[in-house]
Amino acid sequence: SNCRVSGVGRVGINADGASDSVINNNQISHIRNWAMKMEADDAIPTERVAFLHNTCLDVDGGLSISAAGGPRRNIQIHGNSFGLTSNAQGVSMRDVSNVSIIGNVFTGGREALDLNSGDVGIVFSSNTIDCERGVNIGGGVTSDPTDILIQGNHMRVDYAGVIVQATSIGCPRRVRILGNTVDGGSHAGVALSDVEGGYDRWAYARNLASALRMVWL
Repeated sequence: SNCRVSGVGRVGINADGASDSVINNNQISHIRNWAMKMEADDAIPTERVAFLHNTCLDVDGGLSISAAGGPRRNIQIHGNSFGLTSNAQGVSMRDVSNVSIIGNVFTGGREALDLNSGDVGIVFSSNTIDCERGVNIGGGVTSDPTDILIQGNHMRVDYAGVIVQATSIGCPRRVRILGNTVDGGSHAGVALSDVEGGYDRWAYARNLASALRMVWL
């Protein structure tokens, strides 16, 4: 808590291996990598970790969490500010479960949230976004993203508010998009799309039909 990290060559704060921990009220700036990370190839399970009220400025990525080794679960990402460089992601997750991302501010960057594959039980709510895209939810690589709630966010975007991508491998399932505000968006407020090239069209059509069962309110 209450640390200042600036201009380091790699990650500002790496919480891999931590459980029952709080990363709170730190100032991280001018990082040409992720400001914060919780990922490694080891088999150590990490859970019950909170990232609270951290300020990240001029960083090439906000927070990356990946379960390439052991499981990552029960994570809180609340009240943080992410000032991103032009092609950066705010929060990127893969194979992570039971995560709440609430009350954060994302400015600059390619997208505020990227769910890559296998994420389960994700709540993204009451965030303020000024990025190229708001949320990108990808079709499964290891498994389908499932039980995703995108609710009550204010998005000012250049391209699209929420992008849901179905692939020949899979598609996001049980996704709810409720009560969000999207300003701008040259492409769409909410877009259903495929990935570019190399997919089986019949499998893609079946998966897209599943994605269309989402609740639109």
